[in-house]
Amino acid sequence: MDKGLLTRILGFISIPIILRGIVSLIMREKEREMTYNLRKERIVIRPPKVIGWIAVMGMLFCTTVLLIILLYQNGIEFPVVFHGTESPVVFLGFFLFDLLGAYLLWITLVWQVEVFKNEDFFILRDYWGRKHKIHYADCTSYQYRYRHQEIIVRNRIKNFTISYLLVN
Repeated sequence: MDKGLLTRILGFISIPIILRGIVSLIMREKEREMTYNLRKERIVIRPPKVIGWIAVMGMLFCTTVLLIILLYQNGIEFPVVFHGTESPVVFLGFFLFDLLGAYLLWITLVWQVEVFKNEDFFILRDYWGRKHKIHYADCTSYQYRYRHQEIIVRNRIKNFTISYLLVN
């Protein structure tokens, strides 16, 4: 069997398996958090930790490739095959994926919504780390989007989106 054909087949097989594993990790984390928060006064809605770990691994990989491109750009032989890496497009691509990983890690660490069971408000911490205290009376409308996978909450202070992939 041709080695290129085997690589393509393994790529098509492994990508859905990896994605399914990531989704199952997210769902398992959501179930654990929901059972843990049944007795709590405050529930925190946040992005799954799995996304942060994926972002860290992606950043490590992209940063390593960027360092290899920078250190070995003068044609010095390196055991890993990086032919054509002198192109600025390749460097820019890995740099953009590195920035995407940093953005996903930042979102995972910062963004959250704190919902209280016996209060008439919730607290939104946005992407910049600022906290907004939003009363339920201030919410003007909400809307489901993408076949009930996201909820858009509109209010007088801040409009925001809640995805079904968020924990809790």
